[in-house]
Amino acid sequence: MSTYYICGAISAKTEKEMQANLLKFDRVALELRNLGHEVINPPELDENKKNRALIGTPEWVEEWTGCLHRDLKIIRTRKPTMYVMEGWEMSLGANLELLEAEDLGLTICYQ
Repeated sequence: MSTYYICGAISAKTEKEMQANLLKFDRVALELRNLGHEVINPPELDENKKNRALIGTPEWVEEWTGCLHRDLKIIRTRKPTMYVMEGWEMSLGANLELLEAEDLGLTICYQ
């Protein structure tokens, strides 16, 4: 059984787009779990999902930064296989996660 980290865009310009992104994470997590893999799904780790609607505010920046630090630490310590969802290119967080994974020599799978 492998451990997969789901990497992709979460933040969006509208609440509707963000909810669509979160559903994509959930679908991928379910598919991987159904195949018997352990899955690290970042949205499942977020404690305060309400602040996601505040994109661009100081509160959102603080929360986003905290989540990114947490996620990079997970990547460094757990060394999972990276499962990269379509649309990752427009996400600063996903780009930073991939740079960390590449630096660590982790396996990266693209959707």
